[in-house]
Amino acid sequence: MDYYQNQNNEMNQNIPQIDPKYRGLSIASMVCGICSLVLCCTGLLSIPAGALGILFAMLTRKKGQRMSSMCVAGIWLSCVGLALGIFITISSIVTVFTDPSYRNMLDQMYQQMYGVDMEGFWQSYL
Repeated sequence: MDYYQNQNNEMNQNIPQIDPKYRGLSIASMVCGICSLVLCCTGLLSIPAGALGILFAMLTRKKGQRMSSMCVAGIWLSCVGLALGIFITISSIVTVFTDPSYRNMLDQMYQQMYGVDMEGFWQSYL
């Protein structure tokens, strides 16, 4: 029986333990990473969520110790969500300013909804 107790203690020593005062930041990092990944289709909303997820994970880091698996997962999810959010935001901005058919559709939509002619707006920026 003593053999199994020593084996369990050795196995638990290899797993990095989360300091209780940093447990909330680890959970926040994971939640922000998940939110960033879910909100990446919106573009702009995933950028602050991803940045906060990375920040929370870095605040739990200590010198000479490995990060917990929850923090590592939070960093990965946040980075992927942040990169996808930036990519979608940039690609949508490029699409709006370069595709004339999309611009015409936006002009018609604004004309119908608000009674505003956007033709002058596009000409001033292009």
